[in-house]
Amino acid sequence: MTTTWQHGASLYQGRRALGGHIKVANGKFEFEPHAFDRKTGGRPFSVSLSSITSIEQTARSWNPATFSPRKCLLIKTSDGTEAKFLVNGLAPLVSRLQEAVDETRGV
Repeated sequence: MTTTWQHGASLYQGRRALGGHIKVANGKFEFEPHAFDRKTGGRPFSVSLSSITSIEQTARSWNPATFSPRKCLLIKTSDGTEAKFLVNGLAPLVSRLQEAVDETRGV
């Protein structure tokens, strides 16, 4: 796996959006929250690229349970984990991430 890049993002943990960045490297997709968010209970997120089963763009939602005023990146994995990220440049990021997942699978 030769793909390595990172991109600013916010990860929703419950109703809270943690600022930080996502990184794709060494066959993994990782989110690292900023120091402030780590100190206030924010947790990192990491999965292998090969375990990602779906990369989607979510619709906007004003529902209090699923609130998201912008389209988001939704990652689903083979173990049922879902993670929702707020990112700028969503469409190109989805393509770039799909290429990294395909590269891992040899597609």
